[in-house]
Amino acid sequence: MIVMSRRDNTPIQTSRMLNEEMHMNGKYLLDFPDCIDISNELSKNTPFDLNLTIADVEAKFFEAYPTYDFLIYEPLLDSSSAFVKTEMFPTQFGQRPSRFQVGAVPNVAMIPRPTSIGRTGIAITSEIDITALTDDGLGRETFFPYWRIVRKRHTHDVTPTDLTGYGSYNQAPFIQYLEVSESDYSVYISENNGNTYEKMTRLTPFSFNQRTDSIRLAFVNDSTDDLYILSYALMF
Repeated sequence: MIVMSRRDNTPIQTSRMLNEEMHMNGKYLLDFPDCIDISNELSKNTPFDLNLTIADVEAKFFEAYPTYDFLIYEPLLDSSSAFVKTEMFPTQFGQRPSRFQVGAVPNVAMIPRPTSIGRTGIAITSEIDITALTDDGLGRETFFPYWRIVRKRHTHDVTPTDLTGYGSYNQAPFIQYLEVSESDYSVYISENNGNTYEKMTRLTPFSFNQRTDSIRLAFVNDSTDDLYILSYALMF
């Protein structure tokens, strides 16, 4: 992943994993799998071009996972149209409506914590036409998913009340991104425009019984925190 400046959309540093000591004030993450390294590409990208970096990340996906021919990569730098508000998610208790928060800036695609009446965060993508993305115009059976989901920790200004102690200082507010366990959320795929869904596991191939022409993805919050989708990808 790349830590980016919100001020001018330029890279600050690269990282293979989230660091709990990393303060994200004025920053955002351009996220991709930890196995991908684009340090060399970044050094040649002068002046910096964000679209070129995204293309470099997409190329590295194919190097990292060479058995797949096609890729959907959504870094969610603008998530305002990434999910559909009118979609419903089927459960054993009936259809549950979508509930999410999006925006035109990075790292804000959020699936909220449950309400007091148990309505949790659910974000469902538009239907994705797989045939339009393949060179043979056919659907695919096997899909390889990636995503990263985090919670955000916010701290407030801290001013010591006893200034006589050693090391007393004002602590400025900051934001941290903390990666969450897969038990805190679920991700599903549908081959029938959202009538039914099957659960997926991150970085694990998923196969339908036969080729499918289109898919939807659904992200469901199973925790008691607001969760943020930094990016997602699907290879096939």
